[in-house]
Amino acid sequence: MSATFYSGFKDTDSVLSFLMDNIYSAFQMRSNICVVLKDSQSKQDFEVKQKQKYFENSKIEYLYAKNIEFLETEPQQHFDEIHIFSDKVANLDINLSKNVYVYTTSADEEVNKASRTLYTNLKLKNFELKHEAI
Repeated sequence: MSATFYSGFKDTDSVLSFLMDNIYSAFQMRSNICVVLKDSQSKQDFEVKQKQKYFENSKIEYLYAKNIEFLETEPQQHFDEIHIFSDKVANLDINLSKNVYVYTTSADEEVNKASRTLYTNLKLKNFELKHEAI
């Protein structure tokens, strides 16, 4: 079980762009992916960014989202990957996923605070924790 924390993004748009690149870089249709976003506006922004990426790259993968589940709360079931850009997830069950990715931006203090709490809680549960400054 590992969790990678990405920080240093200047705004929500850059977070969503990087998050999307992470999801689609090794995209497999059979993967079960969870994306926890802060609110419905973030989901709409994600969907707009998805279409932009498709037109930029002409890769049909960017239009496929049947295996991506969007949540605004803490996940309660198992996923192959969990991507978190939210202020509502401060704890995760260790059995929910082996691959967790957490994104923060200096533009959102609520998300930063929740991710620090999540980091502490995952450390107590012996997750392998990594941090990458972007």
